[in-house]
Amino acid sequence: MEATRRYRVGAVVALALVALVATACSSSSKTSTSSKPSKSPWVIGSVSAVTGPLASSLGGTNETIEAWAKWTDAHGGIDGHQVKVIAMDGGLNPSTTLADVKQLVQQDHIIAMVGEQSDFGFTFATYMEEHHIPVIGTTLADSEVWTNPDFFPEGTTLPSLFYGTVLAAKKAGGTKVAFLYCSEAAECTPTPVAQAGKALGLPLVYSAQISASAPNYTAPCLAAKAAGANVLGIGDASSIDLRVAASCLSQGYHPIEMASDGAPSETWATSPAMQGAVIAQNDTAFSNTSLPAMKTFEEALRKYAPGLLDSNLYGEDVVFEWASGQLFKAAAEAAHLGSNPTPQEVTKGLYDLKGDTLGGIAPPLTFSPGQGHQIKCFFIQGINHDTFTMPYGNKTFCQP
Repeated sequence: MEATRRYRVGAVVALALVALVATACSSSSKTSTSSKPSKSPWVIGSVSAVTGPLASSLGGTNETIEAWAKWTDAHGGIDGHQVKVIAMDGGLNPSTTLADVKQLVQQDHIIAMVGEQSDFGFTFATYMEEHHIPVIGTTLADSEVWTNPDFFPEGTTLPSLFYGTVLAAKKAGGTKVAFLYCSEAAECTPTPVAQAGKALGLPLVYSAQISASAPNYTAPCLAAKAAGANVLGIGDASSIDLRVAASCLSQGYHPIEMASDGAPSETWATSPAMQGAVIAQNDTAFSNTSLPAMKTFEEALRKYAPGLLDSNLYGEDVVFEWASGQLFKAAAEAAHLGSNPTPQEVTKGLYDLKGDTLGGIAPPLTFSPGQGHQIKCFFIQGINHDTFTMPYGNKTFCQP
């Protein structure tokens, strides 16, 4: 039911949206050759929905941010400082999430929230604002990400991600769009897809709610086919997206599947229903192993999170998590944080970043004080011949 977050207009490749070839290699992409950090540790926190309805997409996020911290410390830390990460599981529960956040602030005294993928940013946004603590890297489908000045996204924000998903479908030959979206949450709606389709000349000709517990999806698949849609977006959990696509294929309906926002995982590549799919990605695709920064990412996971790379949990959400850690690192280096840094100093470091791509992992990131941060550029990934591809390389496209 990956409701709130799985807005994955994943034109069956369910909603998920890499950085410009103008890859401004950020300071965060530098790797220290030092052995162990010798200066005082910095404490950061993270809360994700590792268990619960979003587990098929977010189950590896805490493991990833912990691997990032271990890798960073094994390579000299950040300016010689160790990074201590306290990662918690909100379980897709707003009360649990808020309690976790308060514990991180009041008891653990974090200087930043990093890689938060709880889907409940609205429950603690005001609290974080009161304590002046930046939220760095976060659930990109949460409206707080692009409206709240204290939230700093590590990739494309949702309004532009919808646009990117439809643009990817158009580039693949799409002309008419159908969108099937989760019935479990009010946040699931076809409106953003319709708006993006109107802007790009791909009308939304059919939309319907679907339930994660439905035995099959024959009726909506046939209705989408009858409406003439040659593009299908599915806004639900990764596993549900696969089921819907397979159900449509069994009815002889194989549209261009479009997706974004982290829904795709390794299992999609070999699904017959997903062949030809297009995916708009918030950060570079998890399959982009030619990028040096992504090679480092994989090395870190193999050393500190063995098994994750070969599991169904390896997908775009873990890339978001790694990118969040790298964004914190870039900000810390820009701010020249000392032994007793404050959250305000971390925030200043974020404002000092101009077009940083975290070594090519992210679209250009620039943050301005006093306003929400909209990141309008995205990457495009595809699936062909049982393989994830990057049809345009590591180039980013941007919403006007």
